Amino acid sequence: MCDTNSKIDSNMSHPIEVQMEVHEAKYPIGLEPQSEKYIKLSIKADFVGIVDIPKTIYAYSDVSGSMSDVCNDNRTKQQHINHTWCNLLHYIADNDFCNVKIKMQSFDDELEEVIPLIRPTKENVSSLTEKVNKMRPQNSTDIGMVLENIGEINSNQGKSRKYFLMMTDGEATTGIIATNKLVELLPEDTRFAGIAFGTDHNAELMNKLGDKNVQSSNWLVSDLEKSGVVYGEILSKWLYEVVDNVLIKLENGLIYNYRNNEWVSELKLGSLSSEEVKQFHVKSDTPELLKLHFQYEKMNTDNNTTTHEIMKTMNECLNKENQKIDLTREMYRLRVQELIYEAKQINYNMEKDRRNYNYNGDSDDESQKYDVGPPRLIRQQTCHFTPTEQCFPPPPRLRRQTNKPIMNNGIIEIKRKMNAFKEIMLDYIKNNELEEDVYFQVLIGDLDIAYRKIGTPLGGMYLSALTTSQGRQQSQVVDDIEEDEYDMELNNIFGAQSVKTPRRPATNTAYASPVTMNSIRSMTTPM
Repeated sequence: MCDTNSKIDSNMSHPIEVQMEVHEAKYPIGLEPQSEKYIKLSIKADFVGIVDIPKTIYAYSDVSGSMSDVCNDNRTKQQHINHTWCNLLHYIADNDFCNVKIKMQSFDDELEEVIPLIRPTKENVSSLTEKVNKMRPQNSTDIGMVLENIGEINSNQGKSRKYFLMMTDGEATTGIIATNKLVELLPEDTRFAGIAFGTDHNAELMNKLGDKNVQSSNWLVSDLEKSGVVYGEILSKWLYEVVDNVLIKLENGLIYNYRNNEWVSELKLGSLSSEEVKQFHVKSDTPELLKLHFQYEKMNTDNNTTTHEIMKTMNECLNKENQKIDLTREMYRLRVQELIYEAKQINYNMEKDRRNYNYNGDSDDESQKYDVGPPRLIRQQTCHFTPTEQCFPPPPRLRRQTNKPIMNNGIIEIKRKMNAFKEIMLDYIKNNELEEDVYFQVLIGDLDIAYRKIGTPLGGMYLSALTTSQGRQQSQVVDDIEEDEYDMELNNIFGAQSVKTPRRPATNTAYASPVTMNSIRSMTTPM
């Protein structure tokens, strides 16, 4: 255990800047408050270079048979992920992270060491990438084996801070399969990032792993050619940490928690990295009495931590200029988040009802009937390989069962809400000449994807990814590359399609720090 010294440092210099602003302009149509005032809480971390703290990244790369699937550019998933891993190694080596080590293992139904525990350097990186490029797809997928390995490593004491990065493109097909049992294998205190590659994975499993604690996360890479964006953002978050275990407490006010769509007085954040900026929704009936307690931990080179606190009142943040503060764009983002969460819950309940109806009671684990996600994967034809044989060439690609989209009053109502609010937002964008504003491009695009995907077999996966992307204010943009007959059938029921934004940026630069963008550029060099 790390030794933690708790103290309040009201006079010390903090590596975090905290600011609160209250909306003073006219409230947007449809967003007029009852009595409370809307307040924006902004947090910005200072620039920090390479931190002299020992860190170890444990990487797990799926090499099951489905990784041989061919992408739109005629390269396989395996080729794409190998290239991304190589970029990751080059990034660590080129930036001379002297205290960062990595260990990489591939997994199908067995764990195999690809790279032993080592510090990537300019001298050894070529030999490391050569080992990565030897990874080949074969066999089935045992995710439980990976999570058990993570638990063993995480329990070992040491001065190096541990990070776990797992990439998979499918479901657990061997070993432990039940979602709830797999989630239980991930320790509560793990710094974990799960990357779902493509759209044939178990979205429920990945979402639950990502929500295990404030230090864990899940990422959807639907467009495989853009996987470097995700890896770059994760690396910048881990390698340039400024503060950790952030806790926000409010007196006489409430802060929005995107995870459950609730307003709370306390919110845990995890870590903040160099130059990272986060903005949070706050409301208060008495903003003049609002007080903020911002607590965080700083890690020392010996892996000990010290706890610090910033206290600030609304009076200290009063607007000293004559121009009224207009937070309309932030309120639009809040409404988009609320609508997408509502759609996510409607989709979740719909899927839960369908699973309960289809459950035949044959499984020993009754909780499987509550595993809510896309329809189960099936093979297009019979695979003649036995479990002990190496399936290379791999068996036929797994495909989703072609369940028709489900329609109910809840879906009809949320779609109407989305369209109505989108019209209001598009009018605001046009009247203020914000068509090229990335912030609004992403908001409109997120709402559009949510509109199309609710009620479809992949609805839960996309809605969860959109909720997380906006909630964590990710640089990665969730792409919809599965515009299929389900989307068209649902839209035809309504007689008109939702208006799509003209273009969707590859990266949400409105949320990306300079450090993150530098990492993303390094991780997205072409093949």
